[in-house]
Formats: sequence, C-alpha cells, structure tokens
Amino acid sequence: MDLVRSLSEPGLDARDIEIITDVRDNGWHVVRVAEEDGAPGYAHSIGLCHNFSHPEVVVFGLSDDVLAGVIDDIGDDVRSGQRFLPGSVHGGLLEGVECLFKPVHRRWYAPFLSDCDWFYCGGSFPVVQCVWPDRAGRFPWDVGFDDEWKSLQPLLFREHPEAARATTLLAALERDE
Repeated sequence: MDLVRSLSEPGLDARDIEIITDVRDNGWHVVRVAEEDGAPGYAHSIGLCHNFSHPEVVVFGLSDDVLAGVIDDIGDDVRSGQRFLPGSVHGGLLEGVECLFKPVHRRWYAPFLSDCDWFYCGGSFPVVQCVWPDRAGRFPWDVGFDDEWKSLQPLLFREHPEAARATTLLAALERDE
C-alpha cells in the first residue's frame, strides 16, 4: 500500500493529523462510531494494511471501550505476526468465545469505513469483520442466534442492505449527514 495520506499535505485538520500520527507511531488508529438511534456502535482500524500488509478490521455491537480494545488487541497481535484472515477463528478477543473473521464487501467501505478510504486515498485495501457469537456459540447467520442481538452486527460480507442487515445502520448514518 503505497498511496496513503501524509503529514506534509496541506489543509489537514487536527483529526487528520491524529490519524496519520497514530498510524505512523503506533501502527494503526482506532476509529470509534457511537451507538445512535437504535444503530449499534462500531470501531475499525486504519493502518494495519499499510504497516503490516494485513486487512483492516471492523467490529460492531459491543460497548465503546470493548470495541476499541478488540481493535487494539488485534493490532498488537498483528504486530507480533498473527493473522486475522477471512474464515479464521480466534479466541481471546472476547471472554469465553471465539470470533470469526469474514471479508467485508467493498460496497460497505463508503458508509462504514470512510476514514480508511480517506487515509488510503480511495485506493484498494482489504477489510475483515470480527463477528462474535451469542452465548450459545451461534453466529448471526445461524439458526437460533439470539434474536435480541441480531441488530447489533450487520453481515458486511453480504452486498445488499437487507441481506446484510444494514438498513438501520445506513438510515442512522444518513440522519447524521
């Protein structure tokens, strides 16, 4: 990934500088998006692809601190050589469960990962979604997954909003604009 934002660019604001500095100094930056109007909060990385040739990571539906902690824990593991690739399962990120990593369809980059698009100057970069199971170990697409939790994690490996369970999230983002 060669084309990324740099501190030498004119017109950067404080947030832009923070992102670029975090990626340079720490290896990644964590973007947090708060829960709002029934839409779950989420967090994603910026910089894992640039610094470690690893997909960026997004996770939804947990508390703000837990979301950021999961991204930071993944970043630390990636820095140590671990890989979180599509189809892989990893324990230790959330207590007592294993998370599954799914590829994020490019259709979802603009609405949910616009800061990544900005950092990578609109170029190509891979993203995986860290998907967590319910208490019974079922994932959101499994029969019997806890109905109360279905709205917390969109299925960003699916392209269409209804199939991805992303319509509420998209509507919340549109209200913010």
